[in-house]
Amino acid sequence: MNKGNLLMTEQVEILKKEIENLKQKYYNLYELINNLEDLIIHLDYNGRYLSVVPTSPKYLLLPVQELIGKNINDLFDEKLAIEILNVIQKAIESNSTQEIQYPLIINNKQKYFKAIIKPNNNKQAIAIIKD
Repeated sequence: MNKGNLLMTEQVEILKKEIENLKQKYYNLYELINNLEDLIIHLDYNGRYLSVVPTSPKYLLLPVQELIGKNINDLFDEKLAIEILNVIQKAIESNSTQEIQYPLIINNKQKYFKAIIKPNNNKQAIAIIKD
């Protein structure tokens, strides 16, 4: 085997190890997220659901597939939707973490939730919803 082929073989082995390391990191992160009880929602500046990590589906108002693309105005009463939107926009504009607490009726029971909203990038935010 010439030096060029040997070098390429070594680089391929290094890349294989890196891929395995990334797979393991992904798996670890996936397991961590799946063991959370909190909902994680990615929202835009206008309150549109961009993605949802369904760590606790019992607290979702709709199935994940139906939530994507919906706006908070579609899901909450007008007063609560305005309050939540204001907090999302404040988090993004001030580049700081904001919180809001609110009640919701889930399965005919009133539950109280706390949303921690952290600015992301591109006028977006991540909301971590705790029961």
